[in-house]
Amino acid sequence: MDTPHFVHDCDDCHYLGDTMVDVFNSDGVLVSSRFVDLYFCASEPTIIARYSDEGPDYGSGLEFGIINQRAYYRTALVRALKIPAFRDRIVSYCIQYLPSYMKQVNELLQST
Repeated sequence: MDTPHFVHDCDDCHYLGDTMVDVFNSDGVLVSSRFVDLYFCASEPTIIARYSDEGPDYGSGLEFGIINQRAYYRTALVRALKIPAFRDRIVSYCIQYLPSYMKQVNELLQST
């Protein structure tokens, strides 16, 4: 989708599109599917998954995409890495602050 489903009020964030995620209950039973809006914030830098219009209803963390904590974080990171300015910002941030993740980042760079 070209426009976000949900309101996001950070001017430094760049919309990367959306993705569909399945929602399971505590027993592991699928209860619904929903859209998640994906962003890259250049000022942090980080990736963001927004779940609704509610201000605090989002998750963020560059490392979540690197370690593939949730598929939508990885999707956001891969989309951000395809944009040269974002890729450069992510790599320099990881070199400085997350050096233990550089092997995974380099593997992602080779696959994109």
